Parts: sequence; C-alpha cells; structure tokens
Amino acid sequence: MARRAHPHFDADFDGVWQRVQAAPHTLGPTPGAREAWHRGRQWYAVWLLRAVEPMVVARQRQVHAVLGDLVGPAPAPHITVFVAGFPRTPCTFDDDVEPAVLVRQARAVAGSGPVRVVVGGANSFTSAAFLDVSDPFGDLGRLRARLLDGAEEVRFAPPTPHLTVGAYRHTGPVDALVERLAPLRVLPPLPLTLEVLELVELDAAIPDGPLHTRRRVALTAACDSGRP
Repeated sequence: MARRAHPHFDADFDGVWQRVQAAPHTLGPTPGAREAWHRGRQWYAVWLLRAVEPMVVARQRQVHAVLGDLVGPAPAPHITVFVAGFPRTPCTFDDDVEPAVLVRQARAVAGSGPVRVVVGGANSFTSAAFLDVSDPFGDLGRLRARLLDGAEEVRFAPPTPHLTVGAYRHTGPVDALVERLAPLRVLPPLPLTLEVLELVELDAAIPDGPLHTRRRVALTAACDSGRP
C-alpha cells in the first residue's frame, strides 16, 4: 500500500452532511479490522491540538448526550492535524514512522505561530459524529503543511478538520442520528486560539483508549518539550 499525502484540508462540511444522509448505514466496529490494522504494533502517534476550553467541552457533551447510546465514549476534545503512524526503527510497514521524523517535525513547527480556528455545529461521518472546525485564517492548513515537509502520511482522501464527539457503536440505519443531529447542525461559532501542538500516542489494541502525550511544542515560542 503506497503512501499518499494530501496537504490540504477538505472543509466541505455541508457535503459531508449530505453524504452521511445518503449513506445506507453507519459503520460500527468491524470484527478483526483493528487487529489487521495494527498488526501487533502497540503505539500509534498523532499530532493534534487539544481544545479543552469549557465552551468547547460543553458543546461536545451536548451533542454526545443527544446521540445517547448510538455512540461510544467521547474522546478528550482535540483537533487532529497530522496522522504520524507507528513509531518504529527500522520501518517495516507503510504506516510506520522513524522517530527521527517526529523530532524534525517538532522543530519545524516550534514558534510557527498560534492556530486560530472556529468550532461550529454537529456533523457526522458514517463512522463517527463530530463538530465542524473551520480554518478562516489558514493557520491550521499552514501548520499541516509544515508537518508534511519531509514527512509522509497514509491517507487516501483529504482530511476534514473536525472535533470528534464519538464513534458509532453499531452498524445501523442513519435515520436516528440524522434526526438527533439535524437541530444541532448550525450552532453559534466558537472561536479558539490554540498555542500548543501535541504529539500523542494511543494504544492501537484498545478502542476508545486514552491519549498519552509524548511531546508538547509551543507554537508561540521556538521551543518544545518531551520525547517522540
């Protein structure tokens, strides 16, 4: 499987909503899929921006409560910027990443400037509900471009900036989620300024497991702390 890099975000949120409405069903966990993905590897690394401001947490909880038993636990509020892969030396699979690459990425983004985004209303992929995240000043896109300079990412479509509310527990009809999310599709914009990028790792064998911070990079000063 070849690597493909998509430097730009796809922010067609209305298009995402239309596609989920037209989908035959939601996508719950597939038996054996997680094992086929991690192939015995444990730690999976992601660069993200935590969005733990009270107003964002409250909105995530509001949408999660409306969905009820359709979704699993809500993750810690965050915006994924770049999916790094499984840190390993030497790299064996196409979604492995050399730890040295993560160090270079940290240096590339340190002091690059804060990220201004806007959190919007409820939306959904077929696999998970989320909140729209707009990038009105292009800060998020520029940060991603820096991470992509000299690095690769396994991805087969442009990423959609979002804040996950919860993954769907089961495969089933979309009618229930559309009915519950439609009244929350348009909500007052929540502007955020985010100043720290984090490299986190999750245990690939544990669904809905915690995010373990391995490195914090200050976007407003040329320094960082932690290890890849």
